[in-house]
Amino acid sequence: MTTEKTSYESKQVLLATGIREFYPDIKNFEQFYGKSVFYCPWCDGYEMKHRRIAIMVDEMSIDHIVMLLSNWSDDLLICTNGNDVLTEELKALFDSKGYAYKDAVITEMTGQDNQVESLIFEDNTSEEIGGMIASMKWDTDYESLKNLDVDRDEKGQIITDQFGETSVSELFVSGETKANFARPLINAAADGGDVAKFMIIKRLKEDFYK
Repeated sequence: MTTEKTSYESKQVLLATGIREFYPDIKNFEQFYGKSVFYCPWCDGYEMKHRRIAIMVDEMSIDHIVMLLSNWSDDLLICTNGNDVLTEELKALFDSKGYAYKDAVITEMTGQDNQVESLIFEDNTSEEIGGMIASMKWDTDYESLKNLDVDRDEKGQIITDQFGETSVSELFVSGETKANFARPLINAAADGGDVAKFMIIKRLKEDFYK
């Protein structure tokens, strides 16, 4: 392994670099992200309870996240950001719950003191909100992996065995690097501990039984 300053040799390598996160193309998104706009309702955002919460999703599991947030607020705004993910069945379900939904692309967020207050859409309409849960994009396409022939699946996730070892012998990944998905910190850290344990056991067994 080579860094900007030196090189290292090792019998095993564990990559726990996490994921690269990409913001959607929405003006001022970065200003509010992590403060009043969040990705994961299991990790963040409970302070938005009883406010009007916008949900920006771009996949067919939209009803799952809406179900989760129905525990926080009765005033939900589902935003597809221009993606064709709302089936007639979903619209009927959301209508029965009294939830609003918008198909237009979000172009800008406005607010003050890191608190998002409104969404502006491509069709020149706007909606007032008190917070947002937004889907994000990630990858693990790090420069450090460019020269390694690591097997990945069709979604770009690094393929590993049950112990976190990749197709490159003695190269292991853990946590979000292995999942290619944002996870609660405690889960990612626990996975890193498990993979490190398996690495040590593998090395000890090779030395002990040789």
